[in-house]
Amino acid sequence: MMCFIYRFVVHLILIGLAFWALDVYLPANLPDFGLDLADRINVTPSNYFGYGMVALIFSFVNGILKPILKLLTFPLRLLTFGLFSFILNAGLLWLAQQILELLPLGVGMEISDWITYVVVGVIMAIITVVIP
Repeated sequence: MMCFIYRFVVHLILIGLAFWALDVYLPANLPDFGLDLADRINVTPSNYFGYGMVALIFSFVNGILKPILKLLTFPLRLLTFGLFSFILNAGLLWLAQQILELLPLGVGMEISDWITYVVVGVIMAIITVVIP
């Protein structure tokens, strides 16, 4: 039981650090395709609590809904040779953003455009696979 709690806390910390890194470094590294966007992803407040709550909600959505949606969209993922998983990850990220807006926590996550949803979704999918 203690091992599970330890892994869960480490997982949340690493996901929070990943969102912090994306919040800090993504605006400079992603082409804007002609759009005038100052921030690609913005977590408010930008402190431990904000990133921790974003990590908690994203982990909840990823852990509960992603297996169900992967099962339901299996034919579409098979048809697109797995590329639909990128869209699925972007949709789960959008859902986490909507849940954060609904909860009265004072924490928000703002993502500027669909390209950023896909890029952040792919990066977070890779990170969640790498984290034990």
